[in-house]
Amino acid sequence: MEALPPTASSTPAKPAARSPAIVPAALRRVDVWLIAIVATAFVLRLLWALHVEVDPRTYWRWDMTIYDYQAYVLANGQGFVDFAGQPSAHWPPGYPAMLAPLYRLTDNSLLAARLLNVAAGSLIVVLVYLLGRKVFDRRIGLIAAGLLAVFPGQVFATSLIMTEPIFTLLFVLVLTTAVYTVLAEGHGRRWQALLVGLLIGAAALVRGEGLLLAAIIPVLIFASRPSRRVALARSSLLLLGAAAVILPWTARNIAKMHAPIIISTSATEALWVGHHEGANGRIADFSELTVNEGLQGMANPDYEVKTNNAALRQALQFIRNNPIEELALIPRRFAALYAGDGASIAWHDNPSTLSIDKARLLGRLSDWFYWAVGGIAAIGLPLWLSLRDQRKAFLVAVVACWTLLFSVVFFGDERFHFAIIPIFCLWAAVSLTTVWQAVQTRWRGRGHAAQS
Repeated sequence: MEALPPTASSTPAKPAARSPAIVPAALRRVDVWLIAIVATAFVLRLLWALHVEVDPRTYWRWDMTIYDYQAYVLANGQGFVDFAGQPSAHWPPGYPAMLAPLYRLTDNSLLAARLLNVAAGSLIVVLVYLLGRKVFDRRIGLIAAGLLAVFPGQVFATSLIMTEPIFTLLFVLVLTTAVYTVLAEGHGRRWQALLVGLLIGAAALVRGEGLLLAAIIPVLIFASRPSRRVALARSSLLLLGAAAVILPWTARNIAKMHAPIIISTSATEALWVGHHEGANGRIADFSELTVNEGLQGMANPDYEVKTNNAALRQALQFIRNNPIEELALIPRRFAALYAGDGASIAWHDNPSTLSIDKARLLGRLSDWFYWAVGGIAAIGLPLWLSLRDQRKAFLVAVVACWTLLFSVVFFGDERFHFAIIPIFCLWAAVSLTTVWQAVQTRWRGRGHAAQS
């Protein structure tokens, strides 16, 4: 900070107290390396989006077809409805709500949806740099951004009409905003805590697991031992912000679905998939439940509400009656969650502009790159596994809670670790930086020894 100009007073002027900046200084200075990395991320994602297309309209593409249809009917003023035109709350509304204005402006262009993913993926790279710079240092931020820019699974998701790129953008935006504000020294200002809560609410409306951050961040605020008044104020405002975004949708569900569905009924479906007779830790055919409960042919909203209640009842009953099997399923869910990174390519199976042979090759590339980054990150575990540094502890807590969510509560799938790949890139960058510094030190030592 520059010295204050002299004043007439003999008492030195005190600089005004500053709150953590929402626009970090790192963004106010041009960084050639960052520009090059972001440009690389943008070009790779743009080329993929332009040359690889997956059609969710001509052929049934599960989640993609549903998201695309809901965005289409929303753009045409029909609201959130199923294929029969009845009210639905099976899927979170955030992603279709983001696509709808694009569809309205571009005559339902799938290319516009893919270009949205291009923008999201590129912005995530910027946020990872900012996150890494704050938690570690500039070099680590740049290396992590570089890894994420070329991360195959992240690039390949660009052509999918899926929630992953948009959710990950919001997810990493919450992480970054939190470390610059409520998890910084002084815990930021009140409006910044509210902002973090609003972002959490937006993320949760895209994928419900975004609510996990509303539990983690207040715990860390209290753990840092500020005054009770500050901790309560920041945590309350954060939760208020999240509720302000989510509760209007919950109210809509009460009115339209006649049930207090907070975000979506797909959460209880995922719970049942992870906890039922025959569960193997991975995704399963949900139709078994509807057949057993005699719900086939029932129309919404009754179908979704009754299916939601039945799924919750059966899952809790299975957990209560099968404690040994539940314990055995945890490592299987964990393995399904982290086994590889081919999920993005798996969704490109025919019909797609990507051939089967190329898809297999690129799937292997995704796995190899993912395993390499994970292995490198593991090398530096003592360096980033810190519970004393609040910001480092934040990243550890996020990954730990995320892992528990899908290993214990729901079920495992490679697709579900997409949002925490940026954190893995940060940890790998820590390892790479440490190794490089050790190599430099060794070579300098040899140089000095040779001179002497």
